[in-house]
Amino acid sequence: MSLARRIADFVEQQYLSEEGDVRDNVERLFSEDLAYHVGGDLLGRDDLVAMGHAVRSTDRESRKFSLSDWEESGLTVRWHLSARLAGMGPDGGELQQESDLRAVFGTDGLVREVWSDDAESS
Repeated sequence: MSLARRIADFVEQQYLSEEGDVRDNVERLFSEDLAYHVGGDLLGRDDLVAMGHAVRSTDRESRKFSLSDWEESGLTVRWHLSARLAGMGPDGGELQQESDLRAVFGTDGLVREVWSDDAESS
């Protein structure tokens, strides 16, 4: 399975179909020492678990994720994410996010580092 497909499957399972346990899903894809760069913040695996629980607590029918513009080169995958999540905006309304992401996998098949660039939310 391609690395890009593994990322797409994770998003589908974690956020849309809600398949599997949130922590298990994160641990199957992301290394224990993950460095996930979002703006000036650095997130780890526990942050992704918390995010998974938060997204799953929203209305499933109002979650929209679109992944596009895939590029895979060696152990690096790039893609664009569009997300709309009801109830997760700063004012409790809808969160809309557009992000260009880049993930680097280790030789063990787990994501070691992610950069979320030009993230916009409203």
